[in-house]
Amino acid sequence: MSSQSYNRYSYVFNNPMTYTDPSGFSAWTDFRDKILRPILAIVVSIYMPMFTQLAFSWGATVSYAAAGFVSGAIATGSLRGATLGAFTMGVGSYGIAAGMMAGGISNHLSGGKFGHGFASALVSAKFGGMGKGMTKVITSAVVAGTISSRMKSDSN
Repeated sequence: MSSQSYNRYSYVFNNPMTYTDPSGFSAWTDFRDKILRPILAIVVSIYMPMFTQLAFSWGATVSYAAAGFVSGAIATGSLRGATLGAFTMGVGSYGIAAGMMAGGISNHLSGGKFGHGFASALVSAKFGGMGKGMTKVITSAVVAGTISSRMKSDSN
């Protein structure tokens, strides 16, 4: 048993009047949700398809769907996010047209507009994938996110 387990105010540096946390969230929660989860989800979505194809001889669609499921679960922490990730990456592995449809459908299922997801996937596929490796992923994500964010602000 740890001696710190007897100190019930250690989480607020022994000063419960100054440092209160009524929501139960902390700096770690913020860091985990805003930085760590997205980075981990991106890494999984890049490397897991390659790994599953080599290690298990899965086809491209199954590998991308599995990677989408895992990265969606990491990013959202929910089964719904995992399912949308599997659908988007699995269908998107068929090409640009399928990716645009998957983007539109997943955006609609997430509560957005079909057209926003469709257009974001199109612009990302056409203009986002500049460079190689991680640079390609980052430029694609920035372009898609910018387009999606811009469309959201125009519709409000």
